[in-house]
Amino acid sequence: MRPRQLIALALCIITGARSARVPGGQHPGQPSGSYGTSTTPATSVVGTFAEPVEVSGQALDEMKSLIGYLQSTYCVDGLDTWSCSTCVGPTVGTSDVRLFGQADRVFGYAALHRTRNLTIVAFRGSRNFNNWINNIMMAKPDCPFPGAPTGTKVHYGFLQSWQYVRASVLEELAALIALAPEHTVLFAGHSLGGALALLAAADALTSGTAGLDSKRMRIFTVGQPRVGNSQFADFVYGLGVRTIQRVVNQNDLTPHLPPTFSGFCHVPNEIWVRDANGTTFECLDTNGHSLRLDQPESLRSLQTQMLRAPKKRLKGAAQDLVLQSDSPDDMLEDMPEDTLANLLADFTEQGMDGLESDLCSNGLKTGYAATEHLRVWGMKLGIKGCDVES
Repeated sequence: MRPRQLIALALCIITGARSARVPGGQHPGQPSGSYGTSTTPATSVVGTFAEPVEVSGQALDEMKSLIGYLQSTYCVDGLDTWSCSTCVGPTVGTSDVRLFGQADRVFGYAALHRTRNLTIVAFRGSRNFNNWINNIMMAKPDCPFPGAPTGTKVHYGFLQSWQYVRASVLEELAALIALAPEHTVLFAGHSLGGALALLAAADALTSGTAGLDSKRMRIFTVGQPRVGNSQFADFVYGLGVRTIQRVVNQNDLTPHLPPTFSGFCHVPNEIWVRDANGTTFECLDTNGHSLRLDQPESLRSLQTQMLRAPKKRLKGAAQDLVLQSDSPDDMLEDMPEDTLANLLADFTEQGMDGLESDLCSNGLKTGYAATEHLRVWGMKLGIKGCDVES
């Protein structure tokens, strides 16, 4: 299959979902409304890279226990009473379900699980190919969220889909937070739903929805495409959300779209399911700290990023150092601290701090498979997510 055909197939799969009538109780899609004033200052982080860490035992089981919430976004029948075909297992006990959106456009639900101290906001992948695919390679408007720095861009189709349900989601979320203010708020989704979960979390936090606290927030997605540029990735990561987990199943193509050459970049951290046996790694795209010139690991990170950066994008001292160094592997060794400080400023001003790590699935250069988008850890997702027995 040719690369163009493979990409088209993957995009079709992303948007697949079974057609169904939405039961009563949800708000119809509405215009986005006002974004208001920021209550949470954003800080930019400089990405650093570390070796992947295998995830197993209780930590892995806990992530697997969330898959039912993603599957259920595709299962409209019985969802409002949490009696759908996938409303079983670890999700039993979910209550106060509020549906939002429309089944033929953007759809999801918000709910509580009081035993697990969770408030869930979950989004389904779109079933309409034309919703956002037409713009997947190019359209990146400014991010409208309060506190987003100049130059922060997001995917047009994803943003448009989020704005369609924004008012409903934030209203329902505020109501649920009022019922259970002590809960962790989980934003979750598969495929396009993952992109919407990321946007919803950032918007809800920066808009000050019901006093939402970043330390009681979690973002969990599977098969999520890239949502914005590197400034957007830095912006979201800098909001201080307690846990961000972006699961990639083996060589699934979708998380590699839109491609980095079109200016898109993922938010850390990736959880990579390496093989059919479910061997899983956390790929630490960043250690959560800005570079510190007194720490050897920070210097190695800066050096790695500079060597990885496209040479035509490097300017000034950073370009001179890379092009003229006789020993790139130790080019920062014994450099005076003031010189390092100037170099770091010159480098990060060029927007290079949002480069993605080539660890885990980003290390794959060939062999992407659209079929891996429809399952993870042996569980079905997407158009097969409701058919748990077949």
